[in-house]
Amino acid sequence: MKARAGIWAGGALICGLVGLLAVIVALPSCSHGRGQAEGGFIVEEANAARLITAEELDQTSGAPDSRLTEAMNDARNSALLCDLQTVRNQIELYKVQHMNRLPGADTKGNFDQALFVKQMTCRTNARGEVMPIDGDSTIYPYGPYLMQLPDNPFAGRNPQGVASGKEPVPGDGSTGWYLNTRISRFSPNDPAHKDQ
Repeated sequence: MKARAGIWAGGALICGLVGLLAVIVALPSCSHGRGQAEGGFIVEEANAARLITAEELDQTSGAPDSRLTEAMNDARNSALLCDLQTVRNQIELYKVQHMNRLPGADTKGNFDQALFVKQMTCRTNARGEVMPIDGDSTIYPYGPYLMQLPDNPFAGRNPQGVASGKEPVPGDGSTGWYLNTRISRFSPNDPAHKDQ
């Protein structure tokens, strides 16, 4: 039994490292809906690698369900924190390159979720205009910042959705994420992680 627990612990470490490595080597590109990536892993692939490995280890180790559940929750928590840091860093880079404007802000300063996703996943110019499919990348030199918006694995209804407002994070799970536009803070919108 101890040998199996050691295998499981090592596997959990490998799962976390696979996800971390996948995010580090990710090379974002805009696919304009074509589902093509130019290189590296995308966040979904990193999460899938962690979950597949955890499921395979459970089948071979005979670990009790509670330990598997705990390990899978730890992996999901690690993925969430890694994804959160990546998105926050990319939002800050977007602001630096776009006159301190948040992605998703329309010309009147209102938040538009569809615009947020486009500006984070496609090339843009300094005004935040998204490059058309046949656009010239020299005119749209910035981004893309993410391959896609990651899922919040703890938000059930709309894990990639982004709500916004000037109030603190509601943590109601209605969307995966929340962007506080008053303080420019991107956060998980689920009760357990809203203060991250």
